[in-house]
Amino acid sequence: MTVKMKEEISRGVLLALVLLVVTAGLVGFLHTPAAQRIPFIQEATNSILGYSCSSEKMSFAELSSLRTRAISHLQGFQYAPSRPALGLILDQTTIREASNWLQEKGLSCRHGVNAYAFIKCIRVPANSLGERSFNLIDEMALSFNNKGKLVSINLLRRKLSATDGAKILGDISHSLKSRLGNPTKIFGDIDVKTFTEAMNSVSIEYSFKDYLAKVTASYLPWSGVVLYEQYLSYSDSE
Repeated sequence: MTVKMKEEISRGVLLALVLLVVTAGLVGFLHTPAAQRIPFIQEATNSILGYSCSSEKMSFAELSSLRTRAISHLQGFQYAPSRPALGLILDQTTIREASNWLQEKGLSCRHGVNAYAFIKCIRVPANSLGERSFNLIDEMALSFNNKGKLVSINLLRRKLSATDGAKILGDISHSLKSRLGNPTKIFGDIDVKTFTEAMNSVSIEYSFKDYLAKVTASYLPWSGVVLYEQYLSYSDSE
């Protein structure tokens, strides 16, 4: 493989990760000084969104519009038979109810507002969310609309081994399939071998008119297996 080919693959993976962040509703990161110190992140973001992001705080309406542009192409035509969200209820669970739920699980989290109100938790024990895994979830973010109702949940795990990555992804896939049926789209094989070669990825997507569940796992040489989970409502994107 030539150097140019490797650069193109790396660029494609980074573009995919930026789009993943936007799709997940984590746009706030793209407006932070840390993100703006990475030229390619800004270049990729501008290319995807069609305009330049600044560190200035966006309004809820502006961020909702941006979110709509980022995820509208994923929206399906049928209503979801259910909308799995870690036991919470999209469009109904309030900030206070979510806070109480997190406290009952013994989790220490930070509240904030960046157009969307959010609650961010770090180093979350996976078994506290009902998983059989004893791994830690590096970051979990709950986002709320301007009525204080839950609209998305995003989870990020880094530095997973190939074995752990394949097992966790397989468990998530099985759980979603038991409630939602076959995925709308699936790319890649959920197998340990998949995560032994750089840049390999697996993506599972359930696209409905009112709900999106998307799980993506990628093997990156500098981060091991990186696994994202996204569960979100389309209610404030219509």
